[in-house]
Amino acid sequence: MLISPAATMDKVAYKVFTIARLSDDNIGDVKALHKAVYGKRPAGDFYYRKYNTGFAGKKYLGFIAYNAQSKPVAFSGAVPCFVANGDGLIAAAQCADAMTHPKYRLQGLFTKLCSMVAALCKNEDVAFLFGFPSHQAKPALVNKLGWQQHGHMDNFTIPVNAIPFKGFVNSLRFINGLYGMFERHVIAKYVLPEQGVANSILCDGYGGVYRNSSYLNYKAFSRTLVVKAGKSKVWVALGYALLVGDISLQGDIDEVIQVLKKLAARLGIGKISFLTSVGTSLHNLLSVQCPPSKAFPVVFQTMGNSVEVDNIKFAYADLDVF
Repeated sequence: MLISPAATMDKVAYKVFTIARLSDDNIGDVKALHKAVYGKRPAGDFYYRKYNTGFAGKKYLGFIAYNAQSKPVAFSGAVPCFVANGDGLIAAAQCADAMTHPKYRLQGLFTKLCSMVAALCKNEDVAFLFGFPSHQAKPALVNKLGWQQHGHMDNFTIPVNAIPFKGFVNSLRFINGLYGMFERHVIAKYVLPEQGVANSILCDGYGGVYRNSSYLNYKAFSRTLVVKAGKSKVWVALGYALLVGDISLQGDIDEVIQVLKKLAARLGIGKISFLTSVGTSLHNLLSVQCPPSKAFPVVFQTMGNSVEVDNIKFAYADLDVF
């Protein structure tokens, strides 16, 4: 594992850049960088709520790189959590956002910042990091920074017989408000007054993210909801697809899928998307419904300790983007 010795300092120099730890004072710069990288701004307090992770006893696990004009040009961050594995809880963190301004790529900023984040996490007594990198990011993490892959996540996509008008609505700002009213009316029949569901992976005997009330309160930074499907509870997010984070299954998976299809059709959403590690009960049930496609590798970086990560699995709800 490669760790920068200066990783826990508030401000360091790297080539022509200055690197500063994420804080209350500079978190707005991540929002500005997001706009430069993705072409649109996130919600006003999105990054503040995402990285203000006091529920885990540590927050602002990230670094921002600035150019000579003090403009933000790169960022890397991690989101802490607890993982239940065996008889206890382990402090862990998910490698989350990593973005570099298009004009400053291929200058070593990605690996430098990731290395600094890993060292900061070690200093904060995080036992291991995990992540779900793109095919572009994986070589740098594995080959340069010593991360190791342990399995992958599969995606299951179930088509919905509907006119996918939600995507059309999202492109027309002037009718977004009307659609929002319609959406609230539709989901009122399904929604439950809960913030999430228990981790089904733990019931399978695997290690997984520990979702207590503090964690679920924190996850409210992302707009999700729990809906009823028969006697089951389903944690979902509504986008261009109906994203299923996890299911508290009390009955038949066929019934759950039929309810979700009906909900998606009424909302003008053309497909349902599941994401889960290979070997979970949810993966086994969905494999009967449709063939999986390989989605993301699951990679880990342990901090020179003896933590066993082979038995840890994930569902869509565990990703920072859910």
